[in-house]
Amino acid sequence: MSGQGQGFILNLEARRREREIDQYGHELSNAERIALEAAQNSQAENEAAEKKAFEFRKWKTDQLSSIPPRFMAKGFDNYRATSQIQRDAVAHLKTGKSAIIYGGNGLGKTHLAFASIRYQVEHGVSSRYALAFDFFSEIKRSFRDDSTGAVMKRYAQAGYLVIDEVDKAFGSQTEFVYLYALVNERYNMMLPTVLITNANEDDLVSVIGTSTLSRVAGDGAIIELSGEDYRQKALA
Repeated sequence: MSGQGQGFILNLEARRREREIDQYGHELSNAERIALEAAQNSQAENEAAEKKAFEFRKWKTDQLSSIPPRFMAKGFDNYRATSQIQRDAVAHLKTGKSAIIYGGNGLGKTHLAFASIRYQVEHGVSSRYALAFDFFSEIKRSFRDDSTGAVMKRYAQAGYLVIDEVDKAFGSQTEFVYLYALVNERYNMMLPTVLITNANEDDLVSVIGTSTLSRVAGDGAIIELSGEDYRQKALA
């Protein structure tokens, strides 16, 4: 090593010695330096973990902010499954796969919708819930300013999508076309879609459409809920 290089190293060591004495009151040993570096790395890792946890909590709050107050506390843990079919529905929704859920009023279908949204968000999956009427209304309004593509993109790119009350729409050909287009796009991107309706089995095709039903069912399950009407029981 040249004299210049050796002098540079000695100068660095002298500056380190001065810095350590000024900060710690003495020159650190190699063991102390190793322990200090490990502590600093650990602190940096903890700070990074805390930042990541904070960002996840904020993201989760944003994701769940659209849940109405009535359903804010609804989860799988407080869904009253009184039959094997209902327990199987919970188990399937926890997989995050597509589904068509149908059955009469008061069976907890909307409870399951928000429970599945919450479950997916807790596991870091971006999720979206919408009433079919609201989705179709957005599509119709988008015709005025040519923003249909942007509306479809918001729904198509959600990691997990639940569309509730599919039977409450007008049943127009336009609705069939856009529901199929949305489901088909998500099917191609291998993203799960859950459709919920009060329609009975005989009306599923007329409410959802053959092609849409085939896409969702082919990638998931068709689940008929039955049992007690919770709302009527609560009023009794």
